[in-house]
Amino acid sequence: MKYDICIKNGHVIDTANNVDEIKDIYVKNGRIVEFQGEFEAVRTIDASGLYVVPGLIDSHVHVFNKGCDLGIPADIVMLPYGVTTVGEGGSCGVSNYRSFIEMMRGSRVRHKMLINVSPEGLITFQHPEIICPEKWDFDSFYKAFDLDKNEIMGLKLRLSDEVVGSKGIEILKASLNLAQKLNTRLVVHVTATTIPQEEVLNLLRKDDIYCHVYQGFDETILDKDGRVKKAAYEAQKRGVIMDAASGKNNFSFEVAKKAIEEGFYPDVICSDVSSMNYLAEYVGTGLPYIMSKFLALGMDFKEIIKRVTENPAKVMKMENEAGSLSVGSIADIAIIDIKDTDVNFIDAHRNPLKGNKLIVPVATIQCGDLIYKSMCL
Repeated sequence: MKYDICIKNGHVIDTANNVDEIKDIYVKNGRIVEFQGEFEAVRTIDASGLYVVPGLIDSHVHVFNKGCDLGIPADIVMLPYGVTTVGEGGSCGVSNYRSFIEMMRGSRVRHKMLINVSPEGLITFQHPEIICPEKWDFDSFYKAFDLDKNEIMGLKLRLSDEVVGSKGIEILKASLNLAQKLNTRLVVHVTATTIPQEEVLNLLRKDDIYCHVYQGFDETILDKDGRVKKAAYEAQKRGVIMDAASGKNNFSFEVAKKAIEEGFYPDVICSDVSSMNYLAEYVGTGLPYIMSKFLALGMDFKEIIKRVTENPAKVMKMENEAGSLSVGSIADIAIIDIKDTDVNFIDAHRNPLKGNKLIVPVATIQCGDLIYKSMCL
């Protein structure tokens, strides 16, 4: 067999298949295949000294660039950084989500989306989204989740005080009720809310997502003694997904460090990259930069990889399309390096964190095609 691509001598980490070893990867017709005993390839990539992992999944981003102020173009921003699959984080609502679907038809990046409970979503920086449960058109939600259920992975609610005001708990309960009717999950943005987090956590159901788990404004997951609240442990145990999306305002080193030291890890790690923070000091180049922060916070590299490949694939119900290097799976592959270099990270509060390693994308293969390769490879 003549392979399209052979990646040789790389350190393969594929947590979905419990692989952590030096191993060659073969690609033919857009899929990962077994070695057939004879070697010939159109393109051979020597990944000696590098890591070979499934294409990264950034499960919380804002890429509705043609429909809202927050959006950035998916292919340009994601593919050069090893990201081959994204979850759109609720930029659009039920009144404009089909524009996002049409926009993404020409994109190479695999994707799913959240529908904001606000009908127009996060369309403008000029004012927060408008959420009026008493005016929801339930038929439009039912239609969206019926006709486009393969594109949608849940509902999104921002519970920040600036959005929900004094009606936060009522709006949260209404959103959970809507999600129940639609047989879907609710993703709850919890930054800058004065609602006791125990109340929020206790209401969330299995597969709902507690978004920005390490945020540090107002109420957090830490109690007055700096320990993770019991309600957070109980929620994770019953299947609530803990989402460590960073963004500009949603990450505190103090909260993250204490939680990680205590063993309270996120289920997924994502960048929350948008026009507000792309290439800025909070998010840098996106997911690999955020992954580097977790290295500096003391998380094991393999545990980080699991939370940007295997876990988000399961959350997004895309295990057959993304998140692993299984034979027969679509050949979405990231080749990355870990550079020994001093790095000065900052969080949303401009608190510093010194690191000595930086995760650097070297090549991206998407659907069996080499899409990006750095000059050093």
